[in-house]
Amino acid sequence: PGVLIMQTAGIVAGVLALFVGVPTANQLAALAEDEAGATDQIAALAALLRKRQAISSSVAGLLTLLALFGGTVIR
Repeated sequence: PGVLIMQTAGIVAGVLALFVGVPTANQLAALAEDEAGATDQIAALAALLRKRQAISSSVAGLLTLLALFGGTVIR
């Protein structure tokens, strides 16, 4: 069961980082160029994207720790 947990958690973490984290980081980078003349709408969008990035990275990190735990401790 430990190997199954490790593989599943690792794949889900990778998919989450690839399909949520990378596009969000790309959008944040594009907004950073426009943020010099930031309006309230752009600032609100940037805050939303930063929150999404923080949540997706945190969940991917927790899944990575679960994968590590499943691969080493559960046998």
